[in-house]
Amino acid sequence: KDIAFMRKTEYINFIMKKIVNNFEKIFPDYTFVQCEKQLFGIGKVDIYAMCGERSVIIELKTGNKSPNSQLLAYGSKFENPILIGITEDEISEERKLAEIKYYTLEELKKGVSEWIA
Repeated sequence: KDIAFMRKTEYINFIMKKIVNNFEKIFPDYTFVQCEKQLFGIGKVDIYAMCGERSVIIELKTGNKSPNSQLLAYGSKFENPILIGITEDEISEERKLAEIKYYTLEELKKGVSEWIA
């Protein structure tokens, strides 16, 4: 289990770096602020950004694990945030919530002409 956790953590850090390196291309309307924003009593937002005055909360997940519960918990600390879940594999439609935008890493890569590794 420890090895699996380490692999998962390393993979999330790997994805996070790729998204930050390409952030302006992936999300041209958002301004990157920081990775791992601490929300006391709840946890860390993987990627925190702004869209004008609105907070943008991005949660990264391996496989097709659902980001829903974490995004909703984090989102409760902000006024009208934009919630985004980025997963390795696609999440089934019945698990998706209307207030969350979902992407896979591959979808994001396809939308960027010159992906920075």
